[in-house]
Amino acid sequence: MFCCIVNEALGYTHEEALDSSYVVLLSLLREHAFMVNRRNKLLYGDPGHVPDGDCREVVDFTTGKPRRVKKVRAF
Repeated sequence: MFCCIVNEALGYTHEEALDSSYVVLLSLLREHAFMVNRRNKLLYGDPGHVPDGDCREVVDFTTGKPRRVKKVRAF
């Protein structure tokens, strides 16, 4: 998948992608992750936004104050 991403972004072949600089590859992966995260926020909404019914209050051990935490279903 990585080679396909580099091919789409830069037009590199698989051999050219694997021979390129580590910094270039790392920046490409960061840019791809940014674009995917932005697309997912537009499609599915912001994951940081929690409706009132889907969270619980728990005590924060460092401050001792109650804190709202997103409710997670355990399998």
